[in-house]
Amino acid sequence: MPMNRLLLVVKNFFSRIKTPRAVLFFLALSVLFWLFTKLSKTYTTTLGFTIEYHNLADNQLLYSNQPQTVFAESTATGFRLTKNLVAPPKIKINASSAYFNGTDFFLTQNSLRRSIQSQVSKQIQIRQVLLDTLYLQLGIASQKKLPVKYTSKLTFSNGYDLVKPYSLTPDSILVSGPKALLDTLSFVDTHPISLKKIEASFTEDLGIEFGHSSLKSSTSYIRIHAEVDRFTEKLLIIPIQISNLPADTKVKLFPPTVSIKFNASFSMIKDIEPSDFLITCDYNQIGTHPKLPLIIQDQPNGISRLVLSDNSVDYLVKK
Repeated sequence: MPMNRLLLVVKNFFSRIKTPRAVLFFLALSVLFWLFTKLSKTYTTTLGFTIEYHNLADNQLLYSNQPQTVFAESTATGFRLTKNLVAPPKIKINASSAYFNGTDFFLTQNSLRRSIQSQVSKQIQIRQVLLDTLYLQLGIASQKKLPVKYTSKLTFSNGYDLVKPYSLTPDSILVSGPKALLDTLSFVDTHPISLKKIEASFTEDLGIEFGHSSLKSSTSYIRIHAEVDRFTEKLLIIPIQISNLPADTKVKLFPPTVSIKFNASFSMIKDIEPSDFLITCDYNQIGTHPKLPLIIQDQPNGISRLVLSDNSVDYLVKK
């Protein structure tokens, strides 16, 4: 049935209906028929496409004043055009395919049209890009090797802790970007990591926070590894050594030993002995302090919360 005849039938039907709700229903139905008819037709109009630039060489830099939208004369049904007008598609531009004339990098009108056509629905015909040439504002990027830092919010279950500090792989990365921006940086951050009630060793891959779209690196993530174990407490008595003691001098300490308390993992604590510690006092400090301060010169790796029973010791000098 032709559309004009259908609308006439609906109109005549309305004239016989007195109920407002029914009138509204058939009015809405008529509008839907009209919209369907209009949107089913083919139209030619201008569509805008958001551009994302990809595949830059490691030593290339795309300046921020680069065009971000390209317009093209396009043909499609009203349904398809409406969808693209509401949500403009993003088009990936392959920067490595740009031509170079000895001065400028550029993409021709035809190469742009082909690139857009290959990334939109087949129901849309890209007739012509409304830009003769897209020039790529490329520069040479500087490079700088920067250490990596991480932000963590980690909590351990009671009795659990790190066996040793976290390890980052790699612990530094080569970053490319504008020299003026690189000169302001002394490190790069990872994405934050947050874990709770940790009871086992873990490894996580963390993204990198460059903080600026002009910065990039061939490294896409940093691996953080942590060894976790259950910890317990141990007490030991350590003899105190005297440093810088003259050969013809004797010093008696009161007491000659000091008690220490520390935490260590279950796997290593049984092997820790007094000989693994070196606690000293300095003869050269005699006369400057009423008591000689104790100094922890050496201790095993992996222990934590080391506490001395005394921080200083009485002494008697004999010559």
